[in-house]
Amino acid sequence: MIQSIWFWAVILLSVPIFWLLAKGFRLSFLSIVSFGYLLWIAPLSVVCLLGFSIAIYAIAKTVPRERSGTLYVAFAVAIVAFLAAFKYAGPILQSFNSAELQSAQYLIPLGISYYVFKLLHLAIELNRGSIGDLTLPSLLSYAFLFTTFSSGPIERYDHYVANQETTPSRAMFAEGLWRIAIGLIKKFVVADILVEMLFGSISRSQLMHFLPGMSPLRTWVFLATAFLRAYIDFSAYSDIAIGASRLFGLRIMENFRFPIFAINLSEFWKRWHMTLTGWCTSYIYMPTMGRTRSPYVAAYASFIVMGIWHGASLNWVAWGVHHATGICIYGMWSRFKRQRYRDSLNGPAFRAGGWLLTMAFVSMGFAFIETASSLDALRVIAKLFFITLPVS
Repeated sequence: MIQSIWFWAVILLSVPIFWLLAKGFRLSFLSIVSFGYLLWIAPLSVVCLLGFSIAIYAIAKTVPRERSGTLYVAFAVAIVAFLAAFKYAGPILQSFNSAELQSAQYLIPLGISYYVFKLLHLAIELNRGSIGDLTLPSLLSYAFLFTTFSSGPIERYDHYVANQETTPSRAMFAEGLWRIAIGLIKKFVVADILVEMLFGSISRSQLMHFLPGMSPLRTWVFLATAFLRAYIDFSAYSDIAIGASRLFGLRIMENFRFPIFAINLSEFWKRWHMTLTGWCTSYIYMPTMGRTRSPYVAAYASFIVMGIWHGASLNWVAWGVHHATGICIYGMWSRFKRQRYRDSLNGPAFRAGGWLLTMAFVSMGFAFIETASSLDALRVIAKLFFITLPVS
């Protein structure tokens, strides 16, 4: 949405009005602005989200908590089915060799992955009784917040409610504008110009054509560039979303904390897409761990869900398996290192080696993102290790 002049026009016009209103009307105004803007650019998403928001509000307000558990489960099933129907059914059907299905166009509602996870979080926490008074203005402004709607972060309701400033300040506006400026520079200067100019000689669509003649080093550079571009691009969107929200007095959860400096894979996932990692930790990893008592099963379940959340393809599932395997191997190595070597392997050389291995492993995972099939991804990975497999 940041490429649209209307996004910036809405911010420019609505921020002054927001702060001129009495405190009790501000979230209602933000809900109306967000609803109106999104209804214009993404009517399907807005209509669906409005229905789900009203449903969860009605459950919270009209059904006693001791009798609402079944309804919250039904709500969760319904919204997951909604996500599956719109995001995954089309690609699955297109996988069949039918000309009609191959040519069909499936409309995926804007921001569906983000708001489904936000509402699932809300349903789970309401069922647990961990959310206090749920007000309609807070719920609707949380669900429809246009600054974070299409690219996240995946805000949590309790954090959203607890981090709202009611008095405008010069520092708040300066912080918001600075984050927006950083995001714009990262997106339109660093990612779109500098990275492309320095490393972008081969595009994703050309990769399999050039792969047989590429050296292992060139293949590593391609994947590392894809990783760097994705990080700069995605973190730029998060910066803009966080900065724009700050202009309304909202302090949205951080999504990236320099993951390119992580010295192991566990640390990487504490720095990369942190709101998604946190969501999966709370609602996939911990429940699975509690049921199976196996950190490995929990890790695979979490990362496969992360992969499916990103996209409806086997490549994204394979990407999840790739990272889950890395996390499990790192966990086994960490336990072995603590028992055998204690603190003797924590010097600068080992930290540098850990950083290099982490960045290489994450870059390798981009083979599943930059290719159209899992077989092509395996061909790219094989090339990294001096193995040339035939390209169909």
